[in-house]
Amino acid sequence: MSSFIGPAIHRKSDLIDSCLVVFEKKIPLPAIVEVSASGTCNRVCGFCPRSAPDYMDIKEYIKNELLEKLVSQLAEFGFKGVFLFSGFNEPLIDKNIYHLVSIVRKSLKDCRI
Repeated sequence: MSSFIGPAIHRKSDLIDSCLVVFEKKIPLPAIVEVSASGTCNRVCGFCPRSAPDYMDIKEYIKNELLEKLVSQLAEFGFKGVFLFSGFNEPLIDKNIYHLVSIVRKSLKDCRI
């Protein structure tokens, strides 16, 4: 009996190996870091917890200093994965989003935003 190995398996394995960063006791960094930059959203999608009538809409935004601290710590370990501004919010509501992206890009040159 022969085994089948999908043609994309080797490509995906190489991609993981090129992005995988291990620190301390052989603990890998996450491949994806997701940041909820705000607590608000202008939509009510049925699949999202925000559609519940009792879900609190908090009109607060992440502070630049907090994001700078997070990305500097990720940079110390050579993070090269994916950095997302998402979560249960609409990141484009924040008028500061372009600056937040530039903070990430400045410190994490090899990650995908």
